[in-house]
Amino acid sequence: MTALRRTHPVAQVLVDDPVCTVVAHVPAGRAVVLQGASEVIWHRLPAAEEPALGASQLAAELAQETGVDVVVLEQQVLDMAADLAEQGLVELL
Repeated sequence: MTALRRTHPVAQVLVDDPVCTVVAHVPAGRAVVLQGASEVIWHRLPAAEEPALGASQLAAELAQETGVDVVVLEQQVLDMAADLAEQGLVELL
């Protein structure tokens, strides 16, 4: 499974297998993920932000800028992605 790197004004963009889209592992907190036509954008929330409200607000702002759907991933999802990477099943950028 390969992953391609691209850039975006507000975040790093990762493209991965369409069956199993994985974002980069974030050590703590949450990440906001926007899924559009074959791309995934993630942006780590600042630790000082209140997670639920901060994630929703940032997700709404990014969705408005990019015009794609928004999904908020919690740490357990990112941990699962890291576990898959350790098993060699996916590549995390």
